[in-house]
Amino acid sequence: MTPLMGRTPEVLKAASDKIFETFSECLKPVFERRWMSAGFEMIELHPERNYRMNNIHKKLADKA
Repeated sequence: MTPLMGRTPEVLKAASDKIFETFSECLKPVFERRWMSAGFEMIELHPERNYRMNNIHKKLADKA
């Protein structure tokens, strides 16, 4: 783990395994009917070069 990364390799591996297992299960019907290829890579976004904008919390608060 580097100072810029927030999770250990073991935690990233466990999360990656679960995410891939979940989306593989969701795509199973498609795989059974047609040709398809899917890939997945888990990366962490850089904490200082990761920009986000959302209004979800405000919308939820306004709705309450």
